[in-house]
Order: sequence, then structure tokens, then C-alpha cells
Amino acid sequence: MNIWTFVCRYDGELSVSTHFTQKGALLVAIGDVLDYLGITEDYFDDRDDEKEYPPWTEEQLAEMNSEQLIKVYHMWSERTWDHFNYESEVIQTKVAG
Repeated sequence: MNIWTFVCRYDGELSVSTHFTQKGALLVAIGDVLDYLGITEDYFDDRDDEKEYPPWTEEQLAEMNSEQLIKVYHMWSERTWDHFNYESEVIQTKVAG
């Protein structure tokens, strides 16, 4: 059976979550990156500033399909590439039986 995992390394600690769908794994992954970056409504100076960023609200993300979420995840993840204490990835794997 195929499953999706979200793997994260933060300050040397590894964490993994498993999901039946790619969308589920991507929603968790995006949420984790947003938490790490501190993205909340207070993050943006004004609504125009917010338009320069990828989608981030739960409502926006829930309406997207997996292909759209992959792009959003990569856009947010790009903002962590120079942070050496945080890495994350969404990976498809199989349950061994």
C-alpha cells in the first residue's frame, strides 16, 4: 500500500508523520514550514504585503489539489534553504508487509 510521509529535521531532531494521501502530507508539511517561519496574520505589515507571499491560510490551502500544494510547499520551503537547522521533505513510500 502506498503512503506519504512528511519528514522533518529541526535542530538535529527528526520527526516523521505518515498519511494516506499526498494532499494530507503536503498540508502538514506546509503547516510545519509556516510554523517554523512564524507566518501568521501578524507577520504581514499590511494586506498588500501579504499578496507577495504564497498562499498560507488553512482555507486557501484546503481548496487546493495536490499539484497546487506541491508548488506552494516548494515556494515556502525555498525560504528555509539557508537555514541549516531546518529541513523537510514529503516522500512517497510503501507499507512493508
